[in-house]
Amino acid sequence: MKKIYLSILSLGTICFLNSCYYDNHKELRPEAALPNSTSNCDTVNAISYSSQIVPILSSACLGCHNPGSGDLSNHSSVQAYALSGDLYTRVNTGNMPQGGPKLSDCDIAKIKKWVDAGAPNN
Repeated sequence: MKKIYLSILSLGTICFLNSCYYDNHKELRPEAALPNSTSNCDTVNAISYSSQIVPILSSACLGCHNPGSGDLSNHSSVQAYALSGDLYTRVNTGNMPQGGPKLSDCDIAKIKKWVDAGAPNN
């Protein structure tokens, strides 16, 4: 009887201790959830080239893609890449920015929406 009681008590203690385990990554490290978070990403409204796409390109692309080297410094060259499908494909697959971290899901969603709208100069 003592063995059964001890076994039940041990099993109950193990179950109790395992049920108290709490590890919510977003709460423990909220900064880790930010780079690819789309919860605060506004892609419902129209995407503006000048106020939303240019800052993405400036921070992630213009170090390498400047005049003379796959130019992404003006709307007409960016639009050509966008309408050919190269811009979205390369950032979505993580091939670009080369040697850098993949763009956030929010930035990729903004680029896609802008490209789908015809890559306007707005």
